[in-house]
Amino acid sequence: DIYDDYLFTAECLKDDVRTLTAWLMQEAETNSPLADESIGYLFGTREEYLDSFYHSLEKQYGSMAAFLREGVGIREEEEGRLRELYLA
Repeated sequence: DIYDDYLFTAECLKDDVRTLTAWLMQEAETNSPLADESIGYLFGTREEYLDSFYHSLEKQYGSMAAFLREGVGIREEEEGRLRELYLA
């Protein structure tokens, strides 16, 4: 579910990213493909980005639960509520 939601973000933001890219290129007075590519990296979604996040999280904290408690400061009861809200 998390991967699907994350990757769907690109679809939801497609028009906004297109508008932002056009505006930035106009402001910078450039038509550089590099500028367009940079915006893609900033606002794009790729499975390997999420893979890298999970790998780093597990390396540093050992588990998602530990990351939420130690890294983010969420208590167990709050974690349960987040699951209800976002994974239902």
